[in-house]
Amino acid sequence: MLKKIIQQPQVEENLLVCFALENSTLSEPLATIYQSENVTNSLLLQIAATFGTIGISNYFEIKLNHPELIHLSNNPKITDLALSLAATLSGELAQMDS
Repeated sequence: MLKKIIQQPQVEENLLVCFALENSTLSEPLATIYQSENVTNSLLLQIAATFGTIGISNYFEIKLNHPELIHLSNNPKITDLALSLAATLSGELAQMDS
């Protein structure tokens, strides 16, 4: 199911931009524009919202109230990306259940 989510165009495009930002593969002036933490958070929230607002709700619920559930590494960007994908997955599961 995660593979299906990652193959969604809006998820795949945002993931690629996140990876490019992390690896600084963007050329100027895009690199300067996208270095902002707000841009990365925006991309992660767009991924979380792929299957509706339940993904955004779950993103913040886990991030604020249960961070121990998703702590994967000492790199907060990796943890936030995993959290975003988990929130997306929960959104899809919620839609399937309804």
